[in-house]
Amino acid sequence: MHESFDPYRKWLGIRSPERPLNHYQLLGLEAFEDDLETISNAAEQRMTFVRTLALSQYADITQRVLNELASAKVSLLNPDKKLAYDKQLRAHMAAAAAPPVATPQRPPVSPQRPIVSPPTVSVRLPPPARIAPPRTAPPGIAPPRPAAEFEPAPMPLMPDLPPWSGAPAVRHRPSPLATRRARGRSASMRLWPFAAFGGLLAVIVLVGVISVVTALRKQGGGDVARVAPGQPAPKPASTDPKPTPRLDPSPRESPRENLPPNVEIVNVEPEAPEAGGSLTVRVSGRDPEDDAITFEYRTGPDSPWQIATDGRVLLAKLERGPLTLEVRARDSGGRISATVTRIVTVKPSVPPLAMAPFSADQAKRQQEAWASHLECKVEESNSIGMKLILIPPGEFEMGSPPSEVGRNENERQHRVRITKPFYMGIHEVTQKEYQDVMGNNPSHFSPTGAGNDAVRGLDTNQFPVENVSWDDANEFCRKLSALAAEQTAGRVYRLPTEAEWEYACRAGTTTPFHFGAQCNGAEANCNGSDPYGTNVKGPVLGRTAKVGSYAPNPFGLHDMTGNDWEWCSDWYDADYYGRSPPDDPQGPAVAGSFRVIRGGPWNFIPVYCRSACRGVVEPALRNFSIGFRVVRAR
Repeated sequence: MHESFDPYRKWLGIRSPERPLNHYQLLGLEAFEDDLETISNAAEQRMTFVRTLALSQYADITQRVLNELASAKVSLLNPDKKLAYDKQLRAHMAAAAAPPVATPQRPPVSPQRPIVSPPTVSVRLPPPARIAPPRTAPPGIAPPRPAAEFEPAPMPLMPDLPPWSGAPAVRHRPSPLATRRARGRSASMRLWPFAAFGGLLAVIVLVGVISVVTALRKQGGGDVARVAPGQPAPKPASTDPKPTPRLDPSPRESPRENLPPNVEIVNVEPEAPEAGGSLTVRVSGRDPEDDAITFEYRTGPDSPWQIATDGRVLLAKLERGPLTLEVRARDSGGRISATVTRIVTVKPSVPPLAMAPFSADQAKRQQEAWASHLECKVEESNSIGMKLILIPPGEFEMGSPPSEVGRNENERQHRVRITKPFYMGIHEVTQKEYQDVMGNNPSHFSPTGAGNDAVRGLDTNQFPVENVSWDDANEFCRKLSALAAEQTAGRVYRLPTEAEWEYACRAGTTTPFHFGAQCNGAEANCNGSDPYGTNVKGPVLGRTAKVGSYAPNPFGLHDMTGNDWEWCSDWYDADYYGRSPPDDPQGPAVAGSFRVIRGGPWNFIPVYCRSACRGVVEPALRNFSIGFRVVRAR
């Protein structure tokens, strides 16, 4: 099937035409290499590469080559086996270098002629002649395979010689004198059958004597053997040579030590584990000889190997970062499989939800924990310089309690869970940001607006944009998201939902305002002529103020109270709180006539600037007290 394919040349880069190969040639080593580590590394490297071809069209060849490599590795790594193998290889190499010696063939002994016992004789045998051992290939040099297999039949170790004729095989032209003498002897040659018979009889007698003497020497150990007249010759001991053990078995008869077990990782659960959590890894494998196998694992080159009970690896209290897991299998004979490695990335653990009420310090810790988990920053800036801050997910009481002063019926208190983190603008959208994205500035309090007298001499670039409709605010979000830099970063902007806005505004607080239960215009830009929770009247600025002029809430957001109303994405429904879902409410599904605005403006008294207060206006309305801020999904 693969007659012309030579795996040793194609796979192992062995260019020598000599076949079969000895162990050192097979592993790409110099003959009689003594460094065990070098031998082991060479064998592992070649076996690992050949295993990758197991599923190719040469699957049968792959298994045979693997067996030969394994046999070579085991033989050379065992000191006793290597010593014996090197001795045989040296003898084989010496014999291969010596000239071949022709051995005369003895004529066969006729079984029909009995052996005649000779008279008593004393025979002194010369020392046994030293006969060169047959050129049998040492271990690792496999016998030639049939042509149907992948390897062409190797050249014989010793050339075939013609039968010995009893005279040198010299060819020459006979002389005339020799020709005449040959013709003169032609008559006597007619008697050759009788001479041949006599010679054959003599050979038979000689062979019998030699056999008897050899047997006696084996029994008595002497150099002289005597046979008494009239006594039958002792039965000679069998001279059949003992069968030479196979030094290089075929792949189908590979010894057990040449077949290590195999192992594989079946599955890893969960695929994306978190720091502090656990990881379960299931491994499987088998031994080619059906031996029982034990699975072992470790979590790095410096860690000790441990037993994987029932083929399961359980790792607990994981640490953040990449985890290197190595597994292997060991059979009852101590043979070890190749090591299989899997790298698992352990993500930061998921922080718990922020459960209101919580303090300002807890709010900051929550933001930092979620930023670490998400591998992002707490505060970021986009391509137009807008600053946004991370709002962690959490639970809070939305609405106001019945005891809150100034409460409306549409503020029914209910538990809401914000399940996903998001970024929210630290400030309301400024006039400069709106100008950069939209190309115009519709603000009342601007140098070109109707209220320019109130801001004469002031730089209003950092004042909040106002006098925009709900549609204007959404168009700003669309165009900001379409900027090339924002698209490259994958950032998409929108208006906040009413639930997201109140959760971000409260920032873990339960009081009417994120800064407490009192407001007179000193804490936020509102009409302080009618204070809330105190009799002390406060300032009345009479216009919008530069964003960030007042202290932020615990999440780091400015002007969530006062300065401008802020558009939300929800339609308004007075009864929605009674049926809204507890997780991430998006507002009424059915379109209404009004949209929600929150936060209270610069010209409203504090009661309308409470965290729970819900403003209601038509979406097309443009007013000098309505602006917006954006959110961005992470």
